[in-house]
Amino acid sequence: MGGQVLLYKALGIFLKAVENEISIDKDLLKRLNSETLNFTLVRPIKSLPYIEKYSISDVLYRIISMCFFVFSPLFFLIQAVKCYFANRGGGFSNDLLNDVVLVANSRVEHLIIRIRERGKIDYLNINQPHKNNQPSVYKLLTWFDYGKAYIYSVSAIFYLLWCLKDKRDILQGYVAYEWFLVYIGLSKIKRNSRTVYFANHYDRWAVMFDQLFAAENLILLQHGLLPEYLQLSYKLKNINYIYALTSDSQEVFKRLFDCKDVCFYQLDLSISLVDIQSNKRSVLIIGQPHSITLEIKFIKKLTDDFDVFVKPHPLYDATEYKKLDGITLIENRGLYPKVDIALCYESTLGIEYEASGVEVVWWKGMDAGRVSSVIKNKLSK
Repeated sequence: MGGQVLLYKALGIFLKAVENEISIDKDLLKRLNSETLNFTLVRPIKSLPYIEKYSISDVLYRIISMCFFVFSPLFFLIQAVKCYFANRGGGFSNDLLNDVVLVANSRVEHLIIRIRERGKIDYLNINQPHKNNQPSVYKLLTWFDYGKAYIYSVSAIFYLLWCLKDKRDILQGYVAYEWFLVYIGLSKIKRNSRTVYFANHYDRWAVMFDQLFAAENLILLQHGLLPEYLQLSYKLKNINYIYALTSDSQEVFKRLFDCKDVCFYQLDLSISLVDIQSNKRSVLIIGQPHSITLEIKFIKKLTDDFDVFVKPHPLYDATEYKKLDGITLIENRGLYPKVDIALCYESTLGIEYEASGVEVVWWKGMDAGRVSSVIKNKLSK
């Protein structure tokens, strides 16, 4: 009986997590001007190019969704076997995890040192189990837990099919096995953790953390800009403290979350800039995966007159930038060149450059010609 209660609770939290992912994907499709699709594409930034390349229609997407439903038990079984053999051995005591940073977002390591001393906190990696410098939540698991996660994930697919209004959204369940493994692992540290830090705003991990650590000191570090018109199915309600980027961000959080008991603080946004050797005026392009096509257009208009530096989004492929001539591509995450002006579509790094004394042109809504004209006018003064 107790096992059934735990299963139903976990399934309920997973449903909330999936519904938030659907909300996030819908909002992103609107911002990408891809509303002509009459279905909610899973992870649009990564999957939209395939939809366009192979002309995947509503009917075909529905077939893909149903095929996933049919073969999901096999899919999860393969994941279970791979995860078990990849993560055997090397466990550690969960008694060590008192004040813990949940690393489910690469920015959290960069942000936590702005508010805490590095040596007095534990890190627990959530979704990069083979990262060498941090213990992984997978190391808390037994062979029984891998089987339990399999039962939970298969059950979740049937639960989603029953609960989701649009059955095509069943594809969101592809993350189920990994999600339940982490859920089971984190359930083991609840009784020892006093303070929990994380940097996921409202995705499937954030929903899990909000629900699992409701009784602990739960602290969210804002890692990126917040969509202005996003509407979430589930509003996080158990967070105690939010370190926000700006006062405007605080207001957005108050709309997105149940924030009646939240204390807000503002993060120090300044970054350490590195001097560069340049014979011309210098421009930094802060790359975003969903604006790369437009970025390439105005980069080509700027390279003759300026030294152009491009800092791609660290989580996405930089191949398209590498095809360009006359630019300096900066793939080192910790290197921030000191330039005359920066161009940003929508990125936290733009705010950090402003806080560090560099003028930033926020070019959202401009075409390539307009961007080029603005930069040339500003740097010719």
